[in-house]
Amino acid sequence: MSTSDNDEPSPDDKAPLWIYVKKIEKQARGGSWRFECKFCSKTYVGSHSRVVTHLLQERVKGIKRCL
Repeated sequence: MSTSDNDEPSPDDKAPLWIYVKKIEKQARGGSWRFECKFCSKTYVGSHSRVVTHLLQERVKGIKRCL
């Protein structure tokens, strides 16, 4: 059985908030992905923690809150 690059399991693949973004492209370093928010359609690069920050509207420099 073969897997594509987007199907490679990572430690946070089962993290709950990944279902609210579309993973576009795996980045070369760590657990980072280029992802698009399903609510606001904005594209960002980061790991699950950046998805959490964006969706839960936490104020952190470097990523905008989802409206």
